[in-house]
Amino acid sequence: MVDGEVLAVALILQSTQTLAAVGYTEIEAFERLGNDIDTADLDAAAQWFAELRAQL
Repeated sequence: MVDGEVLAVALILQSTQTLAAVGYTEIEAFERLGNDIDTADLDAAAQWFAELRAQL
């Protein structure tokens, strides 16, 4: 099982290579992490990560 932190960093950095290496698509990673950030809505999860990315 992949740590959520690995998935979160890969999503923030938009690293599809990292996601693929750990066996996840972007959608699957958003679904997995949605509960951790208190949203089951994929669009809301994607927006949450986009806002984090913008702050980098």
